[in-house]
Amino acid sequence: YDGKTLKLFVNGLLAAQRAGSGKILRNTIPVTIGGMHEASARFGGTVEEIRISDIPRSDAEIKRAAEEKRK
Repeated sequence: YDGKTLKLFVNGLLAAQRAGSGKILRNTIPVTIGGMHEASARFGGTVEEIRISDIPRSDAEIKRAAEEKRK
């Protein structure tokens, strides 16, 4: 998220994006991967690796990091 667009990358490639605005607020809700916090919806597959960054990264930086990881 760069203050304008929230992007999701899969294997270093842009998979989805959505317009947004403002800052991401800090909270005490735990980060939940593969489901919704305190809900019955769950991801049925396997999540092998995930990266969360606290600074915006360019599309090129994300792609490069994914390619380096595969070497």
